[in-house]
Amino acid sequence: MIAGQSFGGLAAVHAAHRRPDRFAAALSQSGSFWWPNGPEPEWLTGELSRDAPPRVHLQVGTLEWALRGPTARLRERLGEAGPSTPSSRAATTATAGATSWPRA
Repeated sequence: MIAGQSFGGLAAVHAAHRRPDRFAAALSQSGSFWWPNGPEPEWLTGELSRDAPPRVHLQVGTLEWALRGPTARLRERLGEAGPSTPSSRAATTATAGATSWPRA
């Protein structure tokens, strides 16, 4: 399992996609799936069209309006990639407000 927030969330999903032999699942909280801002936005979403990554759980806050569209498009792509096996399934959770770790 690999996990990350923001750009780390994008990196976690990418790492799990590239190295399924190392990571059986990925968790992304408020992933920066819009990246990069430029001629090829949402690069990872296009990358995932080739192969199904391992299991992925995506979390995005209901107030994170800039992240909701890119996350939804990535979730749709995960559903399209590969056969309907456990390795190509993704779950999405929308949390109230913004996604954050609980304080200790």
